[in-house]
Amino acid sequence: MRGWVAAARGFPAFASSSWGNILIPSPNHSSRGGAKVRLLVVHTAEGARTAQSLGDFFARTDVEASSHVGIDANSVEQYVPYDRASWTVLSANPISENVELCGFAHWSREQWLSTGMVDGCANPRAMLDRLAGWLAERVQARGIEIKKLSPHQVAAGDWGICGHVDWTVGTGDGTHTDPGPAFPWDYVITRANQLAHGNKEDDVSWNDQLPNPNYRKDTPGTGQPTYAAGDWLVYNNVKTDQVSAKLDALTEKVNAPAPVQITPEQLAAALGPMLPAIATAVADELHQRTAA
Repeated sequence: MRGWVAAARGFPAFASSSWGNILIPSPNHSSRGGAKVRLLVVHTAEGARTAQSLGDFFARTDVEASSHVGIDANSVEQYVPYDRASWTVLSANPISENVELCGFAHWSREQWLSTGMVDGCANPRAMLDRLAGWLAERVQARGIEIKKLSPHQVAAGDWGICGHVDWTVGTGDGTHTDPGPAFPWDYVITRANQLAHGNKEDDVSWNDQLPNPNYRKDTPGTGQPTYAAGDWLVYNNVKTDQVSAKLDALTEKVNAPAPVQITPEQLAAALGPMLPAIATAVADELHQRTAA
């Protein structure tokens, strides 16, 4: 839903960021009251399988809940303007930007990193890549470092990235524990750093580096649900390939045996006891050659 449609329905109009696809305005937001945003908080939707359906839920006035954006494998959808507080994380709403992933807090690490269908949610890994891209963009907008905060750091007032659970545990405010104990923070933070670095180095938006839903590859006989007509979303991320190649080269260099360093004194000491035998062998060889 674009700005002029939102205005016609009585919602404030706001423009999409470079990452967004469709705006689905939610009426559920309030003023930040002058508070500075210091947290980017990650949540799981715990039911909605697409960002569109999550947006439709947040668009209801009886829900009294929202987030700034929702992410699925194919899109990043905006629901609330960034200068407003979404209704997502209780007393942290004024100081946070909130993102909902169309996934579940009970997922294992393997499920989060899957490229298949998990609990009706397509390609969780693509969802994580889009989350990383969103984080890379929003940390720059807010002057926040790309780092995962602990509950203690959240409670202490540090700036950074956290899960809803970190606010809950750190402050005792609420009961939510998403995005779950097996959420692959290492993968997300690493990808966010790669994409943020890519923006500075190549002047290419992170969204241009992510899997495009229009890139599809026929994979018959996989048993995986497909997006359309037997096709399946492929990752063709050149930036990731370049990083992987550099990492492989570095790993090979680190694992290679180190050259042996030996001083002349050490060499003499090692050969000393062997010199008589060496001299005898040389003399014998010279004698045989002379006799011949």
